[in-house]
Amino acid sequence: MAALPALLLLSEAGYFAWVLTRTNHLEKADLIVTFEGGYDRVRTAYSLVDQSYAPNLLISPATEKKLRVYENRFQPSQPYARIMEDKSRTTLENAAYTQRILEKKGFHSAILITSWDHMPRSYFLMRAMTLGSEVTTQPYPTATGTVDQTNWYRHGVAWKMVCNEMVEFWGSLIELARYKVSGGLPKQVPGGSSLAARLKQLLLFKIDHKSLHA
Repeated sequence: MAALPALLLLSEAGYFAWVLTRTNHLEKADLIVTFEGGYDRVRTAYSLVDQSYAPNLLISPATEKKLRVYENRFQPSQPYARIMEDKSRTTLENAAYTQRILEKKGFHSAILITSWDHMPRSYFLMRAMTLGSEVTTQPYPTATGTVDQTNWYRHGVAWKMVCNEMVEFWGSLIELARYKVSGGLPKQVPGGSSLAARLKQLLLFKIDHKSLHA
């Protein structure tokens, strides 16, 4: 039993290393989906729309007002269908609502856009949500300032970002297990308790994102 935690951590580290070092050969898909979290991700999504990588775009989550702001800022030149999803509160919910849209629309492929450090957790949850279906997901990580999946290991702050994501990964696994058992998403925001907030204070590094743009 004592060796089990070490085995789980090694497995997680191996998975993160695989995602963070894999080469991405992007192919056209039915849907471009980005888990909203900054302009770098959204800018990349509209760039792929302009390159006709998919005829449909989903930004999860984004209100009608925010989508108009994005469209005015990035001004897509190619026609596309905009799909709105404004309910998700966590990465697990991003994946859950995306899976529902994929199923409802009859889409069979998606390009997943999120930050390089967030990709291992996001990709895992997307694969978990679409397990057993014909949906294929292509990961397309974006940079954070000057740091991306090709050079992150050279930056001390980036190592802290990866460690934070490895901690958050376990929270997402618990959330995923609850979702699979209950079949629905909770009314309260997952991880919103005072205990969860205290654990995050203890386990997560504080990140100075300004240093990544230097």
